[in-house]
Amino acid sequence: SALTGWTIAVAAPVETIEASATQAVAWLAAGVATALVVATAMALLLGRIFMRAMDTASEAARKLGKGEQPATPLTALHEVNALNGALANAGRLIAAERKSRELVEADRILLLKNETAAREAAQSQNAAKDQFLALLGHELRNPLAAISGAAEALVKGPAEGAVSDRFLQIIQRQNRHLPHIVDDLLEVTRMLSGQPLPAPVALDLPVCLRHCVYALPAPDRAALPLL
Repeated sequence: SALTGWTIAVAAPVETIEASATQAVAWLAAGVATALVVATAMALLLGRIFMRAMDTASEAARKLGKGEQPATPLTALHEVNALNGALANAGRLIAAERKSRELVEADRILLLKNETAAREAAQSQNAAKDQFLALLGHELRNPLAAISGAAEALVKGPAEGAVSDRFLQIIQRQNRHLPHIVDDLLEVTRMLSGQPLPAPVALDLPVCLRHCVYALPAPDRAALPLL
């Protein structure tokens, strides 16, 4: 003091002064360490949850890329659940579109088969028609040739009564045969147009054979004594 010249000093132990600060620093360090441990544990836990959710979404995306229906298990992340739901909807749409495409392809194949069968049937019918017309032309030529030959023989000169009657019989028989050929042609025409065919009639086969033999020349008929 300036008045007395005295000096007063206050002393205290360092441990007492620094005890509070040391305790505060210790509590702070413990809190920071605890916070770091908790943060690390939460980070690991959340990381595992996030990675598991992302693996689920990745697996769903891979299945969708392969054309399969992806599985959509629930996870702890709402956003990943929404993503899995969108992938599942996309998978259902793709499956429905694929099924529709398969049905259309099956219908196209069926129509192609039916069209091929119809074309083959038409070609077969056309070939049968051509064959029938060729046969009909041949059948028409035979009676016409017989009529033409008999008429030419009658025109060339007088013949004996039996011979003349023979030529006339040939002309009459072949003339009766021509309407049957024309009727056959009309029946085929009605059949091709879808019209009903006339009722069947009995055929006398011996009479038909006899007429065929009579249409042959005399030397040829002599070779068939049994008829």
